[in-house]
Amino acid sequence: MLGCMAPGTHADLTLLRVHEGEWEFIDAAGNINIGPYALEPVSCIRAGQVMPIDYGPREGGWLPNRSTSPVGGRGLG
Repeated sequence: MLGCMAPGTHADLTLLRVHEGEWEFIDAAGNINIGPYALEPVSCIRAGQVMPIDYGPREGGWLPNRSTSPVGGRGLG
């Protein structure tokens, strides 16, 4: 079982902030896709304990790059 929501169990939660805009997402083949939303972790709770949100996997933190492509590029949304 992947998860369980029942009385007496510990909570594993991630709270996310939604950012609107034009964001670049790179897939496994290296293709760049443009999407209208990016998600940023705000808080994480693991086994009932609040965990720190580190600086993120990228130099700029968690958010992907904003798109610099002209409007009308290949989009995800």
